Amino acid sequence: MSIGRHDFSGENSPLSRCLRYMAVAVAVTTLGGSALGADAQTDSCDRLQMIVWGIISPGSTFGLIKNLEAVPGVDHVRFDLRHAVATVDIHHGATVSDNQLRAAVISASYTPREINRPSACPSGSDE
Repeated sequence: MSIGRHDFSGENSPLSRCLRYMAVAVAVTTLGGSALGADAQTDSCDRLQMIVWGIISPGSTFGLIKNLEAVPGVDHVRFDLRHAVATVDIHHGATVSDNQLRAAVISASYTPREINRPSACPSGSDE
């Protein structure tokens, strides 16, 4: 297929390379998150999920993850691009407030939405 002066039909075309990169990044993000979740031994209150809007590519997740992992008490973060959900693992016994998480997302230039903690856990509200 030819668009303008560029030929996108070859295996080494910029479009093919970009699509391969995106497929690998999505696979690593998806499989890595599943594998980590399977062997992680955490208390149910040591993990929460947060919906984040505005991320449109796998490469965009790095800034978000870096900002969330910089919050005191946060151990590890994974992001599911398909569902726009960040899974945040918290150090056992640490307290991380919803406002701290929202501020980290906003500083990465994204929009924080719901924060879902297990029902038996403290809410993390900043009242």
